[in-house]
Amino acid sequence: MQKWTIIIGGKTFIVSKWQICTLLLPFIFIFGLSLWSYGTAIHSVIIKINNSFLSNQRDTYMEKITKIDCMTQSLERIHSRIVFRDEILRSVLSIPSKEEARMLGTGGRYPREDVTCVLNNKVITLDKKLERMEREQRIEAESLSDLELNLARSRKQLEHTPSIMPTWGRITSGFGWRRDPFTGRRSFHNGIDIANKKGTPVVATASGEAIYVGRMGHLGTCVKIKHGYGYISLYGHLETAAVKTGDNVERGNIIGYLGNSGRSTGSHLHYTIMKYGRDVNPLNYILLGNVIY
Repeated sequence: MQKWTIIIGGKTFIVSKWQICTLLLPFIFIFGLSLWSYGTAIHSVIIKINNSFLSNQRDTYMEKITKIDCMTQSLERIHSRIVFRDEILRSVLSIPSKEEARMLGTGGRYPREDVTCVLNNKVITLDKKLERMEREQRIEAESLSDLELNLARSRKQLEHTPSIMPTWGRITSGFGWRRDPFTGRRSFHNGIDIANKKGTPVVATASGEAIYVGRMGHLGTCVKIKHGYGYISLYGHLETAAVKTGDNVERGNIIGYLGNSGRSTGSHLHYTIMKYGRDVNPLNYILLGNVIY
């Protein structure tokens, strides 16, 4: 066995390789243990720093997610009010409800059973909310376009539906059966008579086209307007007409002046409305507050 001679303080020692290893082993063990201890401490510090960073980052994300969640809740409340008004308008305009389309679900991502992290659950829940809101927004955009189209149609129809008094005055004869002032016999009066002084302006009760201007038997000078949607109005006993055949008129435009042309006992306007070719009571097409008896 290989041996070494070691001189320490003038003394000579002869040691073997095995004895040297035996002497050094405790120092090696202590040194290794020290390294392991320092490594463990450093690792622990790194983990604590990392956990602290992750915790702060998680808190920041949670705060942001909470704010976004509050915003989505506010948007959901606004959406509910929009849906409520949408349904009211549809009811008024007799348009089919969109409630069934709104109730239709769509597939989405759901939390997995092994997901326990609050942050992950918050993100997934928020993601589902956003998906639902995106679908609802698409439905409401379609509904709004539908309403705009129907409102435009309804507005046009209202513009072409008689709704005001054709002139200012007193109603002297109503719609229906009466005693004829000339023959004394019972006859059907297909309009209303509105009395006032000669020259009082007469206006169109709805928008349309003048399809006849001229004399018309016992009604004298007349203006006949086609409004569309099945409506035609007739204005008789005029002194003069202010429009000619083919003119387009709007509600409130002057079309003539009150007189007593034709067979008439005095200055008045004979006003008739026809709907799909049948005479109807003009009083049903005059807004309240405009009628004087």
